[in-house]
Amino acid sequence: MKMKRLLTTLAIVSVVLIAGCKKDDFVEVIGVCPQVLSTDPTNLATAIPLNKVITATFNEEMNAGTITATSFTVETGTKGIAVVDGIISYSGVTASFSPSGHLLPDATYTCTIKKSIKDLPGNVLQVDYVWSFKTSAAPTVTLVDPLNLATGVALNKAISATFSETMDPLTITTATFTIMNGAIPVSGVVSYTGTTATFTPVSALILGKTYTATIKTGATSLPGLPLANNYVWTFSTGALIAPTVISTDPLNLATNVTLNKVISATFSVVMDPLTITTTTFKLMDGLVPVSGVVNYSGTTATFTAASSLTSGKTYTTTITTGVKNVPGTAMANDYVWAFSTGTVVAPTVIAVDPIDLAINVPLNQVVSATFSEAMDPLTITSSTFTLMDGVTPVTGVVAYSGITATFTPGSVLSADKTYTATITTGAKNVPGTALTASFIWNFSTIPQYSVNVVAVNGTVLKNPDQLL
Repeated sequence: MKMKRLLTTLAIVSVVLIAGCKKDDFVEVIGVCPQVLSTDPTNLATAIPLNKVITATFNEEMNAGTITATSFTVETGTKGIAVVDGIISYSGVTASFSPSGHLLPDATYTCTIKKSIKDLPGNVLQVDYVWSFKTSAAPTVTLVDPLNLATGVALNKAISATFSETMDPLTITTATFTIMNGAIPVSGVVSYTGTTATFTPVSALILGKTYTATIKTGATSLPGLPLANNYVWTFSTGALIAPTVISTDPLNLATNVTLNKVISATFSVVMDPLTITTTTFKLMDGLVPVSGVVNYSGTTATFTAASSLTSGKTYTTTITTGVKNVPGTAMANDYVWAFSTGTVVAPTVIAVDPIDLAINVPLNQVVSATFSEAMDPLTITSSTFTLMDGVTPVTGVVAYSGITATFTPGSVLSADKTYTATITTGAKNVPGTALTASFIWNFSTIPQYSVNVVAVNGTVLKNPDQLL
């Protein structure tokens, strides 16, 4: 039995050895056949870059002299239609095919390692090794903003185009991404991030214009594949609408306007600040121009008169057609409104402490005067609020809060004295109207004898704070 098994095994080995690999004139190594183990790209691979170097790796070292443009071919389309030119190289166990130029986009290529290729001992492939792959399609523009034929586009719009794949940033420039206003190029800055290119105009677009945006074929993907054609789209900015004044302060025909009023006008759109001046924003007192300063911020212009307005007057304000919005469109008509200031009502002193002709006033009294309205704090000073001991001024500190002025003597008052307090006409309200006449009142401090009496039979007669 053992002898039969041995004979059977020897017979099988003999068949294998006799079969061997096909050979040429080289010494044959029985039973070893060269094979293609792997390729790059792999069979049926897709989206292959156009600059791809194609390789085939063998199971053993091959005879480099047999790896040529005849035995390693790359063809486009159906096998045998168009042979691709390239350079063949070999290193280690890998053969490489480097196309002379970029492959075609969205094309199928067939590669062949022919059976004429041999290993070092002279064994050949048993059959041609064939595989195929498909290249990437040309990049395309998949999205634009604004959309094609969009209308009412904002004047500060940044125009963008998104591609089907990552592009070579060096090819996304003002030469390949352009915006035209008719035949006039729009100046701008082009940037690229991710798969999106953006064109930011240097200045605002113009109202009522149709713009043409173009991504040119000079824009290429990272493998170097350009767009198949220029991508062109158009959009238009909003209709030409003249700016208007939408509100004013004071309102038209307003009355009793304060004399220090800052006059303002708010527009429907952002205006060109250079057109908002004392020439285009005027205030008139009858036929007399009022001098002042004009400012502009946001959408609002203001006129600040150089001095207080006059009470009991009607003023006319005008915004002329010389004012323009940012694109340069002027108002259709002058905007005119009027207002009147109130009749002059002078401030008055409505209360004092101590009251007029008060007696037995404590020696540490803080003298105060309350006004009928808010006063200008800068006019409430030791010059306009005085305290006199006969003809001798009392030194002290004057303060103002709310509608009340206070005079705090620098030291305690003298006993049994009559003091005179005065608010002069130098004191003015916030609009700048002064008291019609100085306000004067008197008061007397506690008698001298009272200063020395603290208590009689245990009853407190005077507050000890009144003592000298």
